[in-house]
Amino acid sequence: MGMLLVGGANMGMGVLLGLAAFAAQMLAALVLTHGLPVIDRVHLGPAQQNGVTAVILALVFERDFGGFVAVIAPAILTINLVHVVANRTADAWGPQRSVPSAPR
Repeated sequence: MGMLLVGGANMGMGVLLGLAAFAAQMLAALVLTHGLPVIDRVHLGPAQQNGVTAVILALVFERDFGGFVAVIAPAILTINLVHVVANRTADAWGPQRSVPSAPR
């Protein structure tokens, strides 16, 4: 993937795509975890995959759509950075909350 970034990266579009993808994951988790304890929902919201699928798809699409990797690479980095920050925040918030272990 690095060799395809010789022409540069589109950081603006990549960061925007990364934030949108992370927000979509949060929204989907919120809907799909309805009824679970709050602490579980807090930790499932920022959960994400490792990005291997995104890298493979970026490499495949680069053949047909030049510059695809220039957007996807910064998006993957953005998602992973937001993932770390969100999970550290959730970990700091979680122990302070007393929530029942059984759903309502």
